[in-house]
Amino acid sequence: LSIDTLLLNSSVCGTGIDTVAVPGDTTANQLAALYCDVVSMAARLNKPLSVRVWPACHRRAGDAVSFKCPFFVDSCALALDPPNTRTARIASIKRYASTTSACLVAAVAGLALGLHLGRAQR
Repeated sequence: LSIDTLLLNSSVCGTGIDTVAVPGDTTANQLAALYCDVVSMAARLNKPLSVRVWPACHRRAGDAVSFKCPFFVDSCALALDPPNTRTARIASIKRYASTTSACLVAAVAGLALGLHLGRAQR
């Protein structure tokens, strides 16, 4: 199972990438690219999709992740594509997006960067 498989499943269901652990060393660019992929799919399919991923500190792709919350199921950290493979997608979305969509993409990328920087300060 991979993040891309979950994204493909989002095209036929309404959840998006929801409550997924990712490796703790996931970069802000990787998160921003994932958000851009989901935003573009939601816009193309005209349906709401969510993204809730949690960087699991000190975990690598495939490592077990357990949650103390009774509403989440223990799983493993799923890898995201390396930053360079999604960079072209971000540039493409920015180039072809409407002003509103471009603002949303920029806001999401800023949020991802803020989360990354906040995690780095811990």
